[in-house]
Amino acid sequence: MSKAHPSQPPAGVIDVSPAAPGTAAKAAGKATGFYRIRIFLPTGPEPGAPDHVVAGRDEIEAEAVCYKELGIRSVNKSENTVEISIASEGDYIKAQAKRLGVDLRQQRKTDVPADDAEHGKLTWYPGGGTPRKTYWVSDTGEVLDKKPTKEG
Repeated sequence: MSKAHPSQPPAGVIDVSPAAPGTAAKAAGKATGFYRIRIFLPTGPEPGAPDHVVAGRDEIEAEAVCYKELGIRSVNKSENTVEISIASEGDYIKAQAKRLGVDLRQQRKTDVPADDAEHGKLTWYPGGGTPRKTYWVSDTGEVLDKKPTKEG
């Protein structure tokens, strides 16, 4: 008779084994539908290594979408580390704008006075969809959760 391995270690035993990629993100936060995929050598990320944010139903779909968007045909996971973590919708908007060559400073309301509530509101979303909430774009092109204020 074989016993199945329990998912938790016995009482009093601390599990110090390394967590699988993405496990910490799952434990730390709730799935958002947006994922950051980073691909790098085991020695660590290097300049130019793929670091992209996509939308997906789960990590598997997000990884496939990332490869397709970046033109990656395959990844040898015995030689490369693929790290998948939960990302925000704001990160997704920034990543997609960068990939598509969209300057977010040109995709915000500026045809209203600077003191108007709509000034700086993001008017673009990847694929022509609509964001889950209102975002603002700063003068430097950053996506913000709330309208930036002018400091005197």
